[in-house]
Formats: sequence, C-alpha cells, structure tokens
Amino acid sequence: MWSRIALNPFVKTYIDQIDGLVAELTRTLERYEAQLDQAREAKETLLKQNWSAQRRINALQETLDRLPELDRENKELKERNGRSLEHAKRILAYAKALAGAIQQ
Repeated sequence: MWSRIALNPFVKTYIDQIDGLVAELTRTLERYEAQLDQAREAKETLLKQNWSAQRRINALQETLDRLPELDRENKELKERNGRSLEHAKRILAYAKALAGAIQQ
C-alpha cells in the first residue's frame, strides 16, 4: 500500500518498522490464542475427570453409609441360616429315627 506513494526515507523506514511490529504482534496473538485453546481443552478434560471422580466418590460414600446396615443384615442372615441348619439337622435326625422305628 505504501509502496505506491513516494515517501520520505525516514517515514518509509518508520512505516516498515511498524509493519514488522504489527506482523510480530499478529504472530504473538495467534500463539496466545492457540495456548488459550489448549488451556480451555485441558480445563474441560480436568472438569470431566473431576465430575467422574466425584460420581465415584459419591457412590463409595453411599456404600460406606450403608455398611452398618448391611453388616447388621448379614449377621441376621447368618443367624437365620444357623437356625435353619439346626432345624434341618433335627428334622434329619427325626427322619432317621422314624425310618429306624418303621423298619423294626
């Protein structure tokens, strides 16, 4: 643009310097924009990882909160199973005794 107009050599040098600085500033801004894009992508990735970790933490916390209840329920079921086993053993003993009495 400036090349068509006859300029004072000092003005031309000054304008050439400005053009160089503008080009350098443009490159700097483009690099900065690329870095911002990378930072945004990294932030999004970290946010997704954070949300995922938070969901897992919440699930683990719910499990921990339920552990006392589950432990109590487990003990109760063990007791029931023990009583059922004792009943089954007595029934088996009665059945054997009855079978022995019938055979005699």
